[in-house]
Amino acid sequence: MRDLLLDASIFSRALVGIDINSIKKQMVQEQKELVVGRLTSMSGDILSYLNPKIVISRDRLSDGSIVKFLNQKKFGLDLVEVPTGVTFEELINFLSKEGYFPIIFPVYLKGTIGGFISTNGSGFGSYKYGFVKSKTTLYEIKDTATATILVAKYPEVIELDQEVPYAWSGIIIDGSFKYYLPASYSSIVHLKGPSISTSQVIGEISKISNGMLKRDYIPICLRSSDYSLLSSAPIEKKIGYIINYNSPARNYVICGTIKDDEINQVFNYLKKNPSVLPFPGLQEYKEIHKAIMEKYKKDIKIPKNLEKYKSQFIDVTKCINCSICLDSCIAYKSSKNIIYSPLGKFNRLVTGETKFEYCLGCKEDEDVCPVGINISSLTTEFLPRISSSREKLSIQLESLPNRFKDLEKEIDSKYRNNPLYVLFVGCSYKYDPLGVEGFLDFLIQNGDKIDKRFSPRVKIIDMACCGFDKYISGDIDGAKSDVNKIIEMKNRLNASGIYFLCPEGLYVYNTLSQDRGVLAFELLKPFIKDKIHSGCWARKLGIEGDDNECAGLFLTSYKDSEIPLKKKSDVLTICPFSTWKFSSKSVYSIFLRSIQLNSKIEIPQVSDQLLIDIIKKSLIQSIYDSIDEIADKLSNWVMGGSNYFMLLVIPIIRKRMVSILKSEFLNNSEILNYIKFLNSNKVLMEDKIDKISSTVNSIDYTNIVIDLIPKILSSSKLEYDSRKIVETDHFKIVMNDVIKKAVTDKVLEDIIIEVSYSK
Repeated sequence: MRDLLLDASIFSRALVGIDINSIKKQMVQEQKELVVGRLTSMSGDILSYLNPKIVISRDRLSDGSIVKFLNQKKFGLDLVEVPTGVTFEELINFLSKEGYFPIIFPVYLKGTIGGFISTNGSGFGSYKYGFVKSKTTLYEIKDTATATILVAKYPEVIELDQEVPYAWSGIIIDGSFKYYLPASYSSIVHLKGPSISTSQVIGEISKISNGMLKRDYIPICLRSSDYSLLSSAPIEKKIGYIINYNSPARNYVICGTIKDDEINQVFNYLKKNPSVLPFPGLQEYKEIHKAIMEKYKKDIKIPKNLEKYKSQFIDVTKCINCSICLDSCIAYKSSKNIIYSPLGKFNRLVTGETKFEYCLGCKEDEDVCPVGINISSLTTEFLPRISSSREKLSIQLESLPNRFKDLEKEIDSKYRNNPLYVLFVGCSYKYDPLGVEGFLDFLIQNGDKIDKRFSPRVKIIDMACCGFDKYISGDIDGAKSDVNKIIEMKNRLNASGIYFLCPEGLYVYNTLSQDRGVLAFELLKPFIKDKIHSGCWARKLGIEGDDNECAGLFLTSYKDSEIPLKKKSDVLTICPFSTWKFSSKSVYSIFLRSIQLNSKIEIPQVSDQLLIDIIKKSLIQSIYDSIDEIADKLSNWVMGGSNYFMLLVIPIIRKRMVSILKSEFLNNSEILNYIKFLNSNKVLMEDKIDKISSTVNSIDYTNIVIDLIPKILSSSKLEYDSRKIVETDHFKIVMNDVIKKAVTDKVLEDIIIEVSYSK
């Protein structure tokens, strides 16, 4: 039942007690386009769509901003344009710097502008301005990407205990009513009350709303014109507000929580009190809501294929769609697609999805989860394992240079009277070549000083896989096979123990074998005084650092979307993947003797992301500059097919890109110095080229191709018979491939060498 999504409503939480097939009749069967934000709505409307075509709402305007003042007034208020996918939290944080605030917004700020408008929301400011749309329309969605809202400048508010018609907000906390109006009104209404920062009031309300997010509880908001009915509602009441104007009638909204096994009590209460609705927005029950209320059973229905994973499934059902994990989730932030986030994946499992993709680590998502879901183990281990199909991942291995054998011999001769340990290198040499050598140098220099639980004498094993790529893909049997090979090599050497340089390899080894390996970091930890970065998989081993940001493993993209690279120069990385992604020094590389001898040499610093951005910009410019040539060569597609067309077009785009890129490098002295440094360090140059090339080639350029198509069609070089090719989906696929193949390791290496000797 792919792509049936949930929201934060009580109806979504109730689905675990329903056979979804029994409510299909109340759902829209045909595929319809559905714009999706962060799925925090309490409307339950999204459940009406069985197989929606998901469109992701944007969180930035076309110029990269989050708000644009239109220099227009409506009802004396400022009209502004905002992206539909931006959260109220981010928007308010930005606007409040100049004292501006939206005239109405929800009490829970993680929701998006688009979601609030589409569900006709209410909240703070609703005493005066009511709903988004009632007698007057205040906010409007212009298209899938943009909306217009009204904002006012009122940096301070007056807080009153009595109701006044000038109030903007009427807030209910612990049964007490507080009314707020802009401080500028004080001279008009002649009422005395404390003047408080608007941001402070919003912060206090937000704190109460966030306090409703706790394990085994479901947030719920009830609306009615009869406040006494809300007072008797079977919920733990936290906060509420009054909707006075721009509403069919005066309404009250009370928000609170219920235990997740008390859904039936609320449904029974709602059936007995039809004037109470479980919606903060202005809406009525739909057929899907009524069907869920009728068919809900208290017991959680665990799918037959998941019966042996009952504890994991129940943990998944604790998700309440708060969306907090989205702020730290690399999969979501790079792809902008909520179905790849923990929230999206859990929704999909609950609604019967059986196909899941690999994930990256997710410990940061787990850290912020207010209901304590074991996100990391669920998304990176459980879901790929139960998936009906598996994505294949492959991690490259590189053999060690011969000099490492010399280091191994030096260690053996120095510590011959110590027990032998295996040093499993795996892919560490590819991602942290200096670190592998640095660890061996550490053993040579400090082997006699390490903890007596360990041994400095090692036998290197390289060109063998730890099974991590298979493990996170869900191929446990394949991962076990790799682990068993490692054990066989260890036993053959009669080794007393085994060291891993990477946390990922050790995690898989310890999980799938009866043995316990050692992270090489443990040996040198007492010798390190600097701050440490501990990534997701090191943390899964129980190792915490000063910086825990997720690097996203060895991946430069996720679901055809680029994972931005960062540079960290203030911490030492444990994980080789993190070392590679962050261009940092590792805990191992600082012990490299050659670096210690040359520690006074100043190394130019340019971020990988800057180089990637310049290369992408040059590539895209070269594509647009080549439109006429692309149009002209399409006649060769007609005669010789798409492969022949590609052979002719790739060199054209590549030639222009090389020219543009060389000019960019030569005209930037900082980058030019860095390019020259790379040319003098072959290992580092190969590392940078590999990282940049894999990033640029992993991006999906479909949107660029779509933008190119009308320009190609209007080119005077395009023959009439070629037009039909340009309008096919196959052309989009071929051009996407053409763009990616324009950038190769060899092309980048040649540019670096040529630029290095140009000045």
